[in-house]
Amino acid sequence: MYGTEQAPVVFTAHSSGPQPGFWRGIHFLSQTLQNDTSLEHAIIEYAGDAYGGAIVVEAPADKTVEIALKNVTIKNSLNAGINMKGMARLKAITENLSITGTVTTSAGEGGFPIISTPYGTHNLPEGTYRPNAISAINVNGGGGSNDIINFNLTWKNIGLPYAISDTLYVDGPNTPTLTIEPGVITLWAPRTALQVGTWSPGALVAESKGVTKEDLELGLDLATLDLAAAECADCARNKAIVFGPWTESPRPGTWRGIMFGNGTSDKSKLVGTVVAYGGEDLDGNGAVSVGSWDFGKVRVLVADSLITEAAGYGIYLYPQATLMPGSTGNVITKNKAPVRAIASSVSSLLSDNDYTGNETDAIIIEGDGDLTSKHTWQALNVPYRANRQIWVYGSGASLTLEPGVTIEFGADELLNVGSQGGDLFATGTPDKPITLTGASKRPGYWEGIRVDGRVGEIVLEHVIIEYATHGVTITEDVGRFIENCTFRNNQGYGINIEGEILTDHRPGNTFENNRLGAQAPLYGE
Repeated sequence: MYGTEQAPVVFTAHSSGPQPGFWRGIHFLSQTLQNDTSLEHAIIEYAGDAYGGAIVVEAPADKTVEIALKNVTIKNSLNAGINMKGMARLKAITENLSITGTVTTSAGEGGFPIISTPYGTHNLPEGTYRPNAISAINVNGGGGSNDIINFNLTWKNIGLPYAISDTLYVDGPNTPTLTIEPGVITLWAPRTALQVGTWSPGALVAESKGVTKEDLELGLDLATLDLAAAECADCARNKAIVFGPWTESPRPGTWRGIMFGNGTSDKSKLVGTVVAYGGEDLDGNGAVSVGSWDFGKVRVLVADSLITEAAGYGIYLYPQATLMPGSTGNVITKNKAPVRAIASSVSSLLSDNDYTGNETDAIIIEGDGDLTSKHTWQALNVPYRANRQIWVYGSGASLTLEPGVTIEFGADELLNVGSQGGDLFATGTPDKPITLTGASKRPGYWEGIRVDGRVGEIVLEHVIIEYATHGVTITEDVGRFIENCTFRNNQGYGINIEGEILTDHRPGNTFENNRLGAQAPLYGE
């Protein structure tokens, strides 16, 4: 149906005092012809109903219905200007849309310029979408298959946030990708989540390059955007990609966060993003969760992002899940703790991140504590908190602690090296010693380092070992490997000798306030 700029086609109410919803609007159903359906230079006003909108495009779950809209103005609608259901979508040639004055129903529902299943949100055109009762694109799958994104989908920055009503799943045999462009604001209803690769392959690419700290702070302000506001002056300045809560009263854990499952593609990334108010306060949950208890080898790039106000952890790394190289520039603050991980995932945490300002400022190590390959732990601006025993063992296994590393051990935990081979390289410097301590500062809180006879190579230099049962326990003769270290406030010995050991530590060590003294007697003394 074609009008002209000078003589547009007008669809309006037959009334001298029309109100939104006076008539039900234009409905395109499943038998709509794909190549012949378009509106050009048209005005549609005072249409809609509680379940539809001025224009309704309704398709089944297995058939695409597309229409083209050019130079179309939709105003004073009830519930929605455009409502796309099932596999309905606007054609790529759609342009110059104006949707304003949409109002809510008597039940307080709707009021959006566009309501759509995820399928219809692909590459929405720029246009005029303010003011409306709720100035956002409502992504509403309604549950079931419409919430599964099994096709490539791009959310463009059209000046409006996306308000998501249901948990969305990015899964499919062809590795579908949800791409979110710079400046896009996504707001998630309570208890919803974005799940990627949960049952089958999927990818999330949310990347905005060159985002500054100031950009992230603005993005955080927009994470609690008032969708009823007629205007959003800051939306046009926003550069970050925002994941926030859709609620009038935001609080930590309002929505469940971003979950990367075992089918997550390696191209998945969060770069220049704000993830705010996500992550329930439950074991196994973070604002950003990577992997699952099924031990999938999942890798995700997280860089130059702000992860904040989570009820649980900022980032939760499941077994065999890691952050990709280049995961730097992040600020992870105002969460229960910045990161929870198993010991073998800790090496992927890099020093060029800010982990401070949380309820607990420590990297929480729980779950599997075995290190059976090569690992390096960098010095972060918070300590590591080992709430379980750390075992370095096996041919080719090693743990390297860089200068300045601090590990706080939980009650009765220990660092065990060499039960089946394994190396430990803990080489600090006078200015940046390595500190191994108890999470609680009382003698005997943790068990200390235990070195078994089948250790490969071990070096302790400029290391502070404190508040343990014994600082280091040596069970068999493995040579002199302790130099310029400090043993203090340990319940027993600084160095505990067990077995027929003839050699002890090297020079330059300091022993302070160890209740049983510097070391247990050597063999034959």
